[in-house]
Amino acid sequence: MGSEIVTNALKAMIIMRKLLVTAAAVCAAVGAKIGIDKLRRSSRAESTIADLRRRGRHLAGQAKGVAYHALRRHPDANVDDATLADRVRSSIGPLEKRLHVPRVHVTVENGTVILHGEVPNNEAEAEIVKAVDGIAGVRDVRSHLTRTPT
Repeated sequence: MGSEIVTNALKAMIIMRKLLVTAAAVCAAVGAKIGIDKLRRSSRAESTIADLRRRGRHLAGQAKGVAYHALRRHPDANVDDATLADRVRSSIGPLEKRLHVPRVHVTVENGTVILHGEVPNNEAEAEIVKAVDGIAGVRDVRSHLTRTPT
């Protein structure tokens, strides 16, 4: 039953990707129809085309994310240290911005995440450590975060 769900989800993702590609092709055809040929050399047309491509990639990524969550999948906990470090960095990036933390340096050794950097207060440190501890594959968190001098 589980493999059937995965198979159906993969089929749905393939269909969604084909639909997105078709939609992009239709947009390109409509653009050509209304005179994009004349504007092709202008920077405005180039930026419009680049914007359409970017939006298409964004929609494809969103479709993959929807399928991922619909299947209730979870990230693999058995990953190498470099992959885990990337996962930690991408997870705490928005948190760093919200807490006004300039940069938390992340090192991973055998699944143990080691954090270095400066944080404004104890609450910010606790929030970062809690977020890191909840990431799939993290065995332990060692915080060497220091308080920002006032």
